[in-house]
Amino acid sequence: MKKSVFVFIWLFLVVPCQARIITVNDNGPADFSNIQAAIDVSNDGDIIEVQPGTYTGAGNRDIEYNGKAITVRSIDPNDPNIVAATVIDCNGTEEEPHRGFSFRHFEGPNSVLEGLTIRNGYGPTETIGGVERSVGGGVYCENSIPFIRFCVIRRNTAGYYGGGGIFNNNSDSSLIHCKFNDNHGYNGGGINNYSGSNPRLIFCTFKSNSASVGGAIYNSSNSNPTLTKCVFEENSAGTDGGGMMNEKSGPILANCTFSGNSAGRAGGGIHNHNCNYGTQPTVIQCKFIKNSAHIGGGMENSVSCPTVAVCTFIGNSATGYFGAGGGIHNYRSSPLVTDCIFEGNCAEGRSGGKGGGGMHNRRDSKPVLINCSFSNNWAALNGAGVNNDQVSPTLYNCMFSGNKSGKDGGGIRTYIGSPTLIGCLFTGNLAGENGGGMHESYYSSTTLTNCTFSGNVAIENGGGLYNWQSSPILNNCTVSSNWAGAYGGGMYSEGSDVNLMNCIFWGDAATQVNEIYVGKYIDDRGREYPSTMDVNYSAIGDWDTNIYVGDDCTLNWGSGNIDANPCFVEPGYWDANGTPYDANDDFWVDGDYHLLPDSPCIDAGDPNYVAEPNETDLDGNPRVIAGRIDMGAYEAPIQAEARIVPRTINLASKGNWIICYVWLPEQYNVADIEPNSVIFENEIQAASLSVDEQDQVAIARFSREEVQSILDIGEVELTISGRLVDDTLFEAQDTIKVIDKSRGKSVKQHQPAR
Repeated sequence: MKKSVFVFIWLFLVVPCQARIITVNDNGPADFSNIQAAIDVSNDGDIIEVQPGTYTGAGNRDIEYNGKAITVRSIDPNDPNIVAATVIDCNGTEEEPHRGFSFRHFEGPNSVLEGLTIRNGYGPTETIGGVERSVGGGVYCENSIPFIRFCVIRRNTAGYYGGGGIFNNNSDSSLIHCKFNDNHGYNGGGINNYSGSNPRLIFCTFKSNSASVGGAIYNSSNSNPTLTKCVFEENSAGTDGGGMMNEKSGPILANCTFSGNSAGRAGGGIHNHNCNYGTQPTVIQCKFIKNSAHIGGGMENSVSCPTVAVCTFIGNSATGYFGAGGGIHNYRSSPLVTDCIFEGNCAEGRSGGKGGGGMHNRRDSKPVLINCSFSNNWAALNGAGVNNDQVSPTLYNCMFSGNKSGKDGGGIRTYIGSPTLIGCLFTGNLAGENGGGMHESYYSSTTLTNCTFSGNVAIENGGGLYNWQSSPILNNCTVSSNWAGAYGGGMYSEGSDVNLMNCIFWGDAATQVNEIYVGKYIDDRGREYPSTMDVNYSAIGDWDTNIYVGDDCTLNWGSGNIDANPCFVEPGYWDANGTPYDANDDFWVDGDYHLLPDSPCIDAGDPNYVAEPNETDLDGNPRVIAGRIDMGAYEAPIQAEARIVPRTINLASKGNWIICYVWLPEQYNVADIEPNSVIFENEIQAASLSVDEQDQVAIARFSREEVQSILDIGEVELTISGRLVDDTLFEAQDTIKVIDKSRGKSVKQHQPAR
């Protein structure tokens, strides 16, 4: 009997108590009238439910979970009205500091806080880095991992070290659907993440928070938070990081928006400082809209190497006399920027080399830009798209269009640097003085490969490019339809050494010297610096009259150069916009600078040129086709023959197929055609492809319904294109008749003779 009683008592002791709901109401019937009292009697798994009301005073502020895995919540955390009506009012002041909650006893993710409004806290002091600091006006976390959801944290303050809303000290809090409004702290108005804190934030908003540094969030000391779909709006910093400041930290941001944030010095949206060597920030699919700062309106990188991918920078501003880098400013930094859009950003700086409406790179920076576009950016001085000051960036497949600078470099300006540009387009850019597309000076040595310059304008010299005491190298570039108000519609060089290989200069214009000006620079001491230019395997229109070679300058007219129309598919042009006597509203209509099949520039480049493995042209196609490189930025495909049947297509017909027969040049085999590469009018893929090796004909079938959907009535020339297994491109044209008759005779079609 005694044994049975003992077993019963033992079982009673080890069976856990069932989780319960403990109610709190300071103005009505409930289990407790203050939150701390409810926590003190709770056990792990309990839920403390706080009724609507305003809770203040002892027990309702400076609340401690004491390590318990409990939930403190409003009656409905999903209802914003309930959250707004369930308020922890800390009534904290600098003289009598109080905060809402503290997590300092190793609380884990089962310590939950949800659906409350925490306001008017003032951070009590904690030992931070061995020094007593006022931190965490709303919430303080130390060595803990609490789960905080659907909370509103507003009008809280922290003193010198900051974290007006929340201070995380070596803590990995989870914050879901929380709002941080009107909080203030010296470092991090909304949140301060310190000492290896790695919180997770999802669907959080930060609005109108302020700080000296990091208006909304300040990350330091190897803190690496992850933020997903968070919004930063109208936050401000007295000095750096209006939206976020990262110092020796590597946060990951995905699908976040920074809008209308501002900083008194640098980084209106984000400022990254000393973020390298394993703590590089990663910013993916984020938007930076109308942020502002003197330096780096959207983002400032200082001695940092962030990755910025698939982001948009729109309408950001670098303000004031020293304003530089409207979208991004890099100082001794090497960010990787891929697939980003820079549009309508501006740099107001009028001091020295300031500029960079889209991006400003300064002092030993080595950014890498891939597949980025810079359009309609503006700079009061230099480099409306990108301004480079003593740097060597690398740009792949970037586009510069419609950018305007008040002085030099509508698209790009470089001062003492060695940029590398591959596959870049410059179209419709404007410079108030020199270098509509690109400007380089002071011993710069830009290398350009597979680039095009079209429709760029310089009010003074160098519509396409301007070189001053520099040594540019242009390989396979196309320069056409640019304009200069004085000299050098295509390019202007003074005191420079220029090398052109496999290039095309055609159809440029200037008041004097349409294509290329090669002149001498004389400094204020009377020292002379003549220019030289080497030209090989290039096409330059009317070169004998359109190239000017100044006194003591040298033109080395090498091998394989031609003076012939390159036969572009369709050159661009300036549209007068219906006001032929007002040039201010003119706009540039982009052209197509691919080569027509009869172009003299096809297979006319350097015969000894050997392409690098996987080297491509501006389209991403093989750089050498048919054994010899072409002139210009685009490699022309081999010309095949095509025959489309039926010869007359009735749009009212309900047939199944349009058939195309393709014959390649004699040295090629139709069996080498990639079946999935055959395309009709660059839109419709062949449903099937068969080959007759004996007759060397390929037969492609296309859906009649798809083909008829893109055809116009009349005589139309159609293009069939494809690729061989060795990546050689082919193209063929055929002309057919298109009608639209509801009734017509059926005509049996046979394979046509060549």
